[in-house]
Amino acid sequence: EKADTFSAGFVVTPTMLPALSMSLDYFHIKVKDVINSTGFGYQMNQCITNGLFCDSIHRDSSGSLWVSPSGYVDDITLNLGSLTTQGADLAIGYLQDLGAFGKLHFSFTGTYTAQLITQVVAGGPSYDCAGYYGNTCGVPDPKFKGKLRIGYDTPLPGLGVSAQIRHVGSVINDQLSPNQLLQGNLAYQGWARLPQFNYLDLTASYAVNKTVSLLVGVNN
Repeated sequence: EKADTFSAGFVVTPTMLPALSMSLDYFHIKVKDVINSTGFGYQMNQCITNGLFCDSIHRDSSGSLWVSPSGYVDDITLNLGSLTTQGADLAIGYLQDLGAFGKLHFSFTGTYTAQLITQVVAGGPSYDCAGYYGNTCGVPDPKFKGKLRIGYDTPLPGLGVSAQIRHVGSVINDQLSPNQLLQGNLAYQGWARLPQFNYLDLTASYAVNKTVSLLVGVNN
């Protein structure tokens, strides 16, 4: 694999609020000869429309790919075309000193993915998986996801607690994409869209000494 990476950004710390810091970074990454698999959805579409990858599709005696182990698709990893992504990262941090009552920490990090383009074969057509999931795009890749964390350092030395909210944006099934490489017949409309989710994580920590710390938490 070979990658061309470009990034640019800035950091702001206002003089009127020295405990506040903000950063915004733009990124554009293109990986050539990417090690990846084509995805069985892509292979099925190409076999039907162009007669490609048909040798990789093995149906069982009933003509199915899913009923028995005899039905399967060869989807091995290879050096394929390219993978291109671009977007922006935002980070905000703030510390509030409460004097004898401890300290409060606020932090937010978020990523907006504008594009996540896969070109399966060099010089061939491509598709964008940003905001999609499914047979070809795989696991959900929302256009926006972020974390908001609030921490509290208690007056008791070494004891701290925190709460974190993880936000994961909604995604659409890739078979509903306007891109012909992703389009398909969605068998169940309940898979058409996964809604956005927010998860709450809670942690508590205690520094016993300079080398030993105890941490307990619950992740949603």
